[in-house]
Amino acid sequence: MKIKRFIALCMTLILCLSVSSCGYRLVKVEDLESTTVGENGTNTDTVNPTPEGTTVPVETTTDPADFSGITVNSDYRSVAMSKEEVADMYAKAVNDVKLRCPGFTCTSHQEISDVKAGNGGLQLADRILHLVASEVIQNNDNLDYNTTVQPYDDISVREYFPVFGEDYACEITDYSIITSAACYTNGAYYKLVLTVADTLNPEPKTSQFGKIMTPVEREPIANSIAQYVPVLDMKQYQFDINYTGNEITCIIECASNRIVSMTQKMIMQIEIDLNLDLVIFYTTMIEASGTVINHLSYDNFVW
Repeated sequence: MKIKRFIALCMTLILCLSVSSCGYRLVKVEDLESTTVGENGTNTDTVNPTPEGTTVPVETTTDPADFSGITVNSDYRSVAMSKEEVADMYAKAVNDVKLRCPGFTCTSHQEISDVKAGNGGLQLADRILHLVASEVIQNNDNLDYNTTVQPYDDISVREYFPVFGEDYACEITDYSIITSAACYTNGAYYKLVLTVADTLNPEPKTSQFGKIMTPVEREPIANSIAQYVPVLDMKQYQFDINYTGNEITCIIECASNRIVSMTQKMIMQIEIDLNLDLVIFYTTMIEASGTVINHLSYDNFVW
C-alpha cells in the first residue's frame, strides 16, 4: 500500500513539473470562473476591467508598405498605391498651396548636436554650426520661430512654404529620389508618408533633392565661415553637408484634396576642414563636425 502511494506521489510530481515547464500554472477550480487562458498560455483576468477614467493607449501599426518604419494610428488603413502615385498625390496637394495661397501657420525648429572639433577649438565649431543653422532659415537670427501667413498673401506663401522662393512646392522628375512612399486613410483624411534618399551636397532648386526638400546653398555658408576665420587656401577648403533621415508627412482632406498639415524633417551631417592663417591660430587646420536637425511644420490652413 505504501509502495502504491509512493508511485502515485511520484506521478503527480512528474505531471506538475511537465506542466510548469510548458509555461502553464495550476489554478484552483474556484479561480477558473474569473480567469481565462490566452492563446500564448498566459492568464488574462476578466474580472477586473480597466478602471473608469483610465486612458488606454492608442494602438499603432506599421504597414509593410511603409519601409521608413514610421507608425501610424491604427484607425488609418493602408491604401494600395505605388510610390510614384503617392509622390504625385503629394505634389498635387502641396503645389495647390502655391497656386491658391491659403493662410497657414509655419513653425521652424533646429537642433544642434554632436559638435566635435579636431585640431580647432570647440567653440569655433559650435559657432560654425549655428551659422549653418541660421542659413537654413534664411539668415533669421532666431533659430526657432512661428509665423502666420495670411490668406492670399502670395509673396509670403512663396517665401515661407517650400520650395522656398519658387512657384512650385514639388517638381521632381526622378522618382528614385523617393526611397519609400505610403498612403493611409481613415475615411476622412489621407496620410502620406514619404522618405527621401540620403543626399550629399545637394543644391536647392537645381537638384532633384532640392525640388522636394529644402537644402541650403553651400557657397554662401562657406563664404560666411571664411569671415569667421582667415582661410589660407580656398581650394583646400572642404565643406560637406550630408542630408539623411529626410522625412515628409502630409495630411490631406479626402473630400477636397486640400492639405491640412505637413511636416518636413532633415538631418544635416556637417563636416568642415579648412586651412587657417597662422598669425592668429596656432594650427594650420580646423576640423569641425556636427549635426543640425531641421524641423518644419505647417498647419492651421485657411482656404
